Amino acid sequence: MTVTANIYLDPRRYAICLVDESSYYDLPLVPLCVLGQKGPLLSVVAEKREAEASGLTHRADWACIKVETRAGGSRMSSLTACLNAAKLPCRMIAGYGHERCLVLWQHRYEALAILRAFFGRKPTRRPYASAA
Repeated sequence: MTVTANIYLDPRRYAICLVDESSYYDLPLVPLCVLGQKGPLLSVVAEKREAEASGLTHRADWACIKVETRAGGSRMSSLTACLNAAKLPCRMIAGYGHERCLVLWQHRYEALAILRAFFGRKPTRRPYASAA
């Protein structure tokens, strides 16, 4: 069975920040998502520029690659396995009809090539909203 996908690299940098659960709703930004909880702290993904303007700290810059597909969860775990086999740490964010893959900023083009090869896709262009 052939699974098709549209794969796009978001030009914005993202940050994964730890935020106290009690202050989450007071954040002056809208995060991309919350990855999980470690005790009273939430792992929040937000645009780096907004996170820094809000006083949040982070350890690394992350790139976001959007994968639009009708594949099920097992296919997405295969994507994670491919990136991990290439020694690229990643975080998958599940969505309806699409997934987002967070990879370290300096490895974004390598991860993009791996994901495109996984689906047998040639590079495509689709502009995201301006990162201005």
